[in-house]
Amino acid sequence: MIRRRRRKPSDRGPADAAVGAGAAGVVPPRNGGARGDGSGEPDAGDVLRHERVLATTLRSLGEDHPDTLDARRALASACERAGDSGRAVALREEILAASLRLLGERHSRTLAAREGLIDTCEVAGDFDRAVSLNEANVEALLRFRAEDHPDTVTARHNLAHAHELAGAPKRAVPLYEQALSASRRVLGEDHPDTLTTRRALMRALRRTGALGRALPVGEQALAQCRRVLGEDHPDTLVALEELAGLHELSGNPALAAPLYAEALTARRRTLPAADPRIADLVEALALARLKSWDAAAAVPLFEEVLAVRRRDHGTDDTRTWDVRHALGAALQSAGQNARAVPLLRSVLDHRRRELGPEHALTLLTQGILADAYIGAGKRWRGHMLRSRTYAVRAAALGDDHPDTLASMHDEAYFLHLTGRPKAAIPRFEKVVAARTRVLGEGHSDTLQARINLAMAHRAAGDTGRADALLEETLAQCLRHLDESHPLVAVVRRELASSPGRG
Repeated sequence: MIRRRRRKPSDRGPADAAVGAGAAGVVPPRNGGARGDGSGEPDAGDVLRHERVLATTLRSLGEDHPDTLDARRALASACERAGDSGRAVALREEILAASLRLLGERHSRTLAAREGLIDTCEVAGDFDRAVSLNEANVEALLRFRAEDHPDTVTARHNLAHAHELAGAPKRAVPLYEQALSASRRVLGEDHPDTLTTRRALMRALRRTGALGRALPVGEQALAQCRRVLGEDHPDTLVALEELAGLHELSGNPALAAPLYAEALTARRRTLPAADPRIADLVEALALARLKSWDAAAAVPLFEEVLAVRRRDHGTDDTRTWDVRHALGAALQSAGQNARAVPLLRSVLDHRRRELGPEHALTLLTQGILADAYIGAGKRWRGHMLRSRTYAVRAAALGDDHPDTLASMHDEAYFLHLTGRPKAAIPRFEKVVAARTRVLGEGHSDTLQARINLAMAHRAAGDTGRADALLEETLAQCLRHLDESHPLVAVVRRELASSPGRG
């Protein structure tokens, strides 16, 4: 029976789901450890012992004896465990050549030899070779076994997986779709291999950016995990986190947050309190809350993560500084600017020193600190910092970069905030046009800029134009976002409070 390839557990989790991007993990060798205690760790003489066994077997039994193939296979596994993948590949090639010569292409041990070589090529990073070997596997199984044989179905999945490892997820997607259809037909909807392929298809779709297609597949995978494996099974929790990440990548953190919260509750119940996966999930939930305009709920979550990062990594680790930045952003968004300012100033000083004054992360912190200054009543200090941020971003990134557009939006908002809505309107219009072109009309940043443009028109006395813009924006929100998205509530609230509707 051919084994269906999947990622190692260490390659999965909230970081992989929220960011959306990342190559699938390599497949470890199937053989166990060299030690008798089953530890999986080779001892110093592991390779040498297997070399001696192979030499003895060659002398006594000859090149073509089955025991010689077994001895060569054991030496290849020892080389893999020792990290000598180049030698392991050469040995696996010898095993496959001998199996083809002695046993023929359709023999199960020949198929196993090709599988072993595929595994070793993937570990060695030779993904193009793994693709060609998987293609040979599929062709052989189609000749010697039925289209619907379980091994043929699995071989199709493995070919898709090889394309994904080789950096071609678009080629992988139709192969995963074929494998999933066959797996449902041959093995059944609730077979573990069907679940493996469905989740692999979801990840490949995510990597190609086809989030609209990935979401229903992720929802089906989660439902299947709940039904087959149970609510607290590790794979169910990973599926939950991955679906949350898809919603977040799709611009709907309000749908991601409750899924992260559900996964976090289960992780706290099933893992030790100090397990790093808990802190990673708390951080993912905090970010989703912050993006959902629920900064007040995000603040205590970031505070919890910051305490863990300090304990586990120290006060000067990059991960600790990143959480400090996120906590400062949450405090600023929650209106706690007096607390946010000193925290963000310390992060800005650190990033200027370590990354340089023009680094994207430095400028990100600088922009949020500017907002905190303005919120704390230091408007002109904040405005000067914003202007500096905009100038650097425009020069380094260009006028259409999302970060530059964010700074341009902040400049327009400052004009509105300081009682100059007529001066803000053309800047908001420029941001809306650029974001529509660069990000799309349904992106939450584009919709936010449209709302602020409408509010500037209202402040300038043009209530009719403001209401018309809000009506158009509400229609776009409902077309592109979920009903529960915070922007939908904002637009409805502003329409309800319009002076023109009194």
